[in-house]
Amino acid sequence: MSKRKLPEINKKNFPYDLVVAYWEDIVGSCEWSDIPDIKKSKTAVCCSFGWLVEQNEKTTVIMADFIFEDSGTIKQGGGHTVIPTKNIIKIKKVKIRIINILNLYFLYHQIFISDTKLFWKGYGAKADVYLEKDNYPGGIIVRNGGQGYSKNVRVSVTGASSQNFEINDINIVNGTVKGLNFNKLSTWSREPLAFIKDEKEPYTGKVVQKYFTGQIIEESSYLAGKLHGKIKQFNIDGSPKCEKDYVQGKKHGTHIYWYEKPIDPSDYIPKTNSIGEKPPTYWLHLKDDSKELWYQVKDKIKQLMENRYECEYAK
Repeated sequence: MSKRKLPEINKKNFPYDLVVAYWEDIVGSCEWSDIPDIKKSKTAVCCSFGWLVEQNEKTTVIMADFIFEDSGTIKQGGGHTVIPTKNIIKIKKVKIRIINILNLYFLYHQIFISDTKLFWKGYGAKADVYLEKDNYPGGIIVRNGGQGYSKNVRVSVTGASSQNFEINDINIVNGTVKGLNFNKLSTWSREPLAFIKDEKEPYTGKVVQKYFTGQIIEESSYLAGKLHGKIKQFNIDGSPKCEKDYVQGKKHGTHIYWYEKPIDPSDYIPKTNSIGEKPPTYWLHLKDDSKELWYQVKDKIKQLMENRYECEYAK
């Protein structure tokens, strides 16, 4: 596959900033509920990511996509969201960066229990949190109390923004950790967030991964440390392998895979995560009507079929 020179964004004909916007939206329900519960209802906080093409006293317009003309200019866009400006909570400009995957590291929250006694130290204690609404910790579960712990036990939280957590209420009985409580807490993440070394905020921007030949293996985008947007993967010869869409770290939309021969997606089995929870399941269904001739490898008469799979949320 021949490499195509990609046009660059010219600020003269596209003078718009890439932003993350947090805004407030209405929430409604057609279900019957107790009036005291209805009175407790709250509005929703939404997040939009894209190009800020317009903002005035009444409206804020954010656009997701645009098209390059043959001349390299940009005249058309799509996927826009119109938000009442008075509903905007916060808008933050996003610095466009493209980095190598090797420059990223991933952090998620864990509870670390250590015995600071000088000689004999306890061991084996493990704890986790149970989450309530909006990933806010409801409390701490001691899964294994361990043994041999002194009264000099220190408990800390590792991961992103760990300074927002404090655990000082520690109950030790006969060398075993019986209970832990937060004195200070914030939102909890069980999903790894992407960071760049020496930066405090989760990474937002483009990421590339390459073969030793220089050919790109994968192009992806991150928003606040989570996969967000389109992921493209390539074979070593440059031909496409798959395209996937993610929103805030979760699978979304239609995922496309290219194979020499169609496969049976019924073999797809979702995996259980490290703490035994079964995440939302996405089953892949082959769409027979979308098979089409896609690519012919250089000097060989070889057809690759484009297999489209529709992601369907399994309740």
